[in-house]
Amino acid sequence: MEAHLTTKPQWGVAINKEFSIKRCKSVAKTKPCSGPECFPDMVAPCEVVTRGRSTSKYSIKADGTVVCNQLLWGCVQNTGSWMRTINCAEMAEFNAARMEMVSSNGFYQNSYLNVKSLSDGKGGGVAGHWGASDYTDTISQSGQRGRSRMYSQTFYDKYRIKDASKSHWGKCGTSFTGGSLNGRRDLLLVEEKANRKLRANKKVNQQMDLQKVFETLHFKMEAMGDGDIKEAKADNTKLVGGCLVKDEVVGNTVCSATATKWCTTKIQVCSGLATPDAGALAACIKDMVKIGNTASGKEKTLTLACSVVKESFANEVESALEGAKEMKQELAEAWPMLLPAPTDLTLQYCVTNCDAKESEECLDLRAHTEKAVEKNKKRPVQAMNAACSTGTHGEGGWKTFKSIQLKEYGDEITKDWKRFTSRIPEEAATLAKEHNKNKVRIRFYQHSHKNCFCCNAVAIDQISVNTGGWPVRVIADQRFEVYTDGKFVGSGEWAKRENSIDVNRFRIPTTSQVIGIWVEGVPKARNGRKEEEASAMSGVIGSIADSLVTSSSWSCTSVKVGGKKWRQESSTRDFKDWLTWPMGAELGTNDPGTEPWGQIPGIAKSANWIYSHLTTENKKTEAYCRIDTDHAWLSYSHVHPTSTRWSCKNREDLQSPFVLALSNNTRYSFPGRQVGTFCFFFLWLSLIISSLLYQSLFLVVFVGF
Repeated sequence: MEAHLTTKPQWGVAINKEFSIKRCKSVAKTKPCSGPECFPDMVAPCEVVTRGRSTSKYSIKADGTVVCNQLLWGCVQNTGSWMRTINCAEMAEFNAARMEMVSSNGFYQNSYLNVKSLSDGKGGGVAGHWGASDYTDTISQSGQRGRSRMYSQTFYDKYRIKDASKSHWGKCGTSFTGGSLNGRRDLLLVEEKANRKLRANKKVNQQMDLQKVFETLHFKMEAMGDGDIKEAKADNTKLVGGCLVKDEVVGNTVCSATATKWCTTKIQVCSGLATPDAGALAACIKDMVKIGNTASGKEKTLTLACSVVKESFANEVESALEGAKEMKQELAEAWPMLLPAPTDLTLQYCVTNCDAKESEECLDLRAHTEKAVEKNKKRPVQAMNAACSTGTHGEGGWKTFKSIQLKEYGDEITKDWKRFTSRIPEEAATLAKEHNKNKVRIRFYQHSHKNCFCCNAVAIDQISVNTGGWPVRVIADQRFEVYTDGKFVGSGEWAKRENSIDVNRFRIPTTSQVIGIWVEGVPKARNGRKEEEASAMSGVIGSIADSLVTSSSWSCTSVKVGGKKWRQESSTRDFKDWLTWPMGAELGTNDPGTEPWGQIPGIAKSANWIYSHLTTENKKTEAYCRIDTDHAWLSYSHVHPTSTRWSCKNREDLQSPFVLALSNNTRYSFPGRQVGTFCFFFLWLSLIISSLLYQSLFLVVFVGF
């Protein structure tokens, strides 16, 4: 039995093009030996089936006559996907053996060869020999098969079909294509891939002095010698790699163990690393086995392996620098702005044409808000602003960006003062930059008073506009206070209503070192429950600057939490008690949202609700969470192994402390590859957050009726 395969190298892999199976009466021994190379000729009668680029079937009689398009004895079969030998009377001598090949119909035509053979040592080929005690094939004896294995040229020459008379094609209308050597070098491919990636990652403003990097890491930039490599000669009983000389097919053929030793040693010397780069080592072994132990081929292969290691290192440094950058986190989408009634207080901005008379349509929509709803049911304030805009790009006119709706806030503003914050829209900043030299006007606006001038009066106090620094967006259930470097920043409390939620905004210096948040939790009767059925679920969520978010990167405690002076001291680097605090317990992320709070608009989607492990304690509790910005590394990441979120890092298992709220609908599965694995320590990595100047503005105002 014999199977032939025609392949074509393409895109770094071999694409199968043609398949065939041949079965004959017997084989002829041509050499005084017992290996498969001693039985190169098959003796007719024979039958052949081929498929692929050219498909045929034919029979060869004992006298050599070829009968096309017929299988005279039914000893082979082609079903389209399968080609196989089957039992037949004409060739009963070998019925105990069987060969079948299955292939797919896709572009690559992946194929599988199944062989049931007698253990007579007469079987061989690129699929490996089997049976008996013949081990002359280097590929079968040395090392194990795997991704780092490669047949040598010498080995392939034994089985490559070069003569049409030996081929299953070239008969009955099929054409024969002579086999040729695949000159692909794996190291060259690895090198080119590294070069492409390195070029793609280069930045104009970020050039690397790789020579200095190598020197810093004590890399040895020395020429590669050739003196310590032993030749495969008869007087060498054993080579460097542990391969016996008798295992070599021909004198210049290298077995995988030898190639591994040579490549490993040279790459270690070249790079100065104890462990060679895996990609370069695998490619070096393949090329060394393929090209053989020739003077020029060996030297070129090892020298190329050295250059590939250096380029791979440069690429890894570039990739590490890219991966080390904190990524700007996407904020959860803001809720639609509350539609103000004519008597409600609003905040508006204007860039140009601010003193001109407003259009009748603009005033009409402000007076009759139901008309704005008709124009844009989901976001009626947008329709109102569009009617009030002037100019080619909408840069003129007064536009509403914050409404304080009496219907929504009720007693919160009629019986006491309430703090409001609002961010000046990016659109306003953009229009101001393009049309008015970065100048923008802001006003408080109340469209009308019912019945009398003194009705519906609104008091405004403590107005401030803050710019620069890091923006802080935070909300907590129930109350919170923010501190940084020993100073009180601001406070707030949970305020989620039917149509709005107040996210508190502050600004802190870009030089801030420590940020602390004090939180007080209070049990609540949620989801329509009675007061006596109140339950606790306390937490805080926030995002600071572009990339710092609340997560287990923060440390939280509920033990001996003190008053305001203690809270201020706890937000300084001189305060060392925090070193004994546990990591904050994560309660859930802001995307898609965490029960019972849902998604919080204006806060990073990757932010986590956090608290101490008393979050579900069914009584009033308090916790203090803090973070040192030098110990805030990828606080948002759920996959990066060096994120400071992880309390457990064992191989590929990453886990942060968390609290899981259970209900009748809870379904939870613990991810991980190992069972019963415990972590007892973790390594803190630090990163100094870059001091960036944020140009956006926000406004703080206290309002009361």
